[in-house]
Amino acid sequence: MAHCKSYIGIYYCLPNRYERHLIETYFWEGFRYASIVRFLQEYHDIRMCVRTLRRRLRRYVPAVWMDLSEVIDSIRKQITCN
Repeated sequence: MAHCKSYIGIYYCLPNRYERHLIETYFWEGFRYASIVRFLQEYHDIRMCVRTLRRRLRRYVPAVWMDLSEVIDSIRKQITCN
């Protein structure tokens, strides 16, 4: 489970390494977001919505969220320099 903390009377939960490992594993296995959320809840008692999952994936796997034009520009620069 995530570690929950209080800030001005509002509770929020911080993901731990186990949760991160599960999310990354399911993601790299190719499961859809809704399936990952369902697996986390049913098999690991971790509850979150798809929006939270996507936000965490952006943090955990930033290369997946790169803009395609940035990737193409980077490749072009490498080709022209050689």
